[in-house]
Amino acid sequence: MLNLLLLSLLILQDSDSGKDDVVEELTINFVTLDVRAFTKDDQPVKDLTLADFEVSEGRKKVEITSFYVQDLDEKRLVTMIPSNPKMKVSEGVSETMEAGNHFIFVLDLESASLVEVRKTFSQLELFLDTLENDKNAEMLLYSMTHGRITPFMTDVSAFKTELIAYRTRILDAMEGRMQVGGLTRNMTEVEKKFRRCQFLFKRKPRDLELCINEELDIFVELQKDLVRRTIGELEALTFKFKELDGLKTMFFVSPGFSLNPGSSALEMAALFKSSGGSGREGTQNTGFADVASIDSFEDEFRRVIHACIKNRVVFNTFDIYNGNAEFDRNSSSEFNGGASKTVLRAYRNYSMEMTAGMSQLARESGGIHFRAPTLGKPMTRMFNQPGFVYVLGYQSPDGKPGKFRKIKIKCKRKGVKLLYRTGYFGQ
Repeated sequence: MLNLLLLSLLILQDSDSGKDDVVEELTINFVTLDVRAFTKDDQPVKDLTLADFEVSEGRKKVEITSFYVQDLDEKRLVTMIPSNPKMKVSEGVSETMEAGNHFIFVLDLESASLVEVRKTFSQLELFLDTLENDKNAEMLLYSMTHGRITPFMTDVSAFKTELIAYRTRILDAMEGRMQVGGLTRNMTEVEKKFRRCQFLFKRKPRDLELCINEELDIFVELQKDLVRRTIGELEALTFKFKELDGLKTMFFVSPGFSLNPGSSALEMAALFKSSGGSGREGTQNTGFADVASIDSFEDEFRRVIHACIKNRVVFNTFDIYNGNAEFDRNSSSEFNGGASKTVLRAYRNYSMEMTAGMSQLARESGGIHFRAPTLGKPMTRMFNQPGFVYVLGYQSPDGKPGKFRKIKIKCKRKGVKLLYRTGYFGQ
């Protein structure tokens, strides 16, 4: 099991301010990799041995010092590391274990609109209709807002009943307060506010700029609050199931989050300042390189990935919300006429910005990110993925603090492809 060392709180005295600065340092001393092996036609390969694997970190080979195989579908530990590397798995020691195939469906709907929430539940119900009870898998429904909704369940019908009950409570609450939704993440609201500034201060360039800056600050702060909440809850979530042995697979459904919140809004603000909000191309280039720098949450996000590594958590992320932002804007009845190429580019960049955090979460935890209009096919693909996992471990070599360490695993047997986490931050 990966050992993630949490150094004791390091207290540094600031002699000038007289205050204590608390610094937490997370260091990975031992790396654990969950590896799945497949043939070219996606059939699981279940007879590999230690001798079949070769692991490199930063182009340098490392010695595999821990090796065992888990069949999560059957709740069996097939074999520990054999004394003879050429020994086949079937010749190893077999024993019963509690580690099963755990799927946690995580819903992040706080910033979603009423339409989006309805779509999410509808898609999840359709996905569950495709499942049968013959897979040895335990499912749990978790809300980023309300915590655990169900216990772990193996009965698909019972799980769907709990999902529908939760859907009813959520929709009743949203409709009761007449929520139009999505205001903390809706680019349309930003454009409307900028156009209002244009209407009020069309002949006062200085006041127009001040108005745009004020609305921009409000939006960026809302975005920062969103990413802080999301990162904090994701980190806490990875520890909630640490008592479960084996791999924990998260199915994370969310409108997304940005690790550089506000980039696209800054771009649109630059357009309105340079063109007076006319919607036409301004005289200045309004690309990302020309807007002010913004806060990055990359360092805070690393804590989530460290927690995933420590607790053997993999996130598969699903974005069904940000696929048609440009089309929706251009066909919107809220504005007079279509949008300029620059406005549409800001919408496109906003969609990319919101899905980027989801994509990075999946990639760095060892999962896959899906950006699709429906949940059925991608969820079914990942849910039905065989639970036969090779668990490799090695001592983390010395490296530069804060630098991403790229991992590459080769299978010496021809025709075998591997799925695994591709790296980590050592500190």
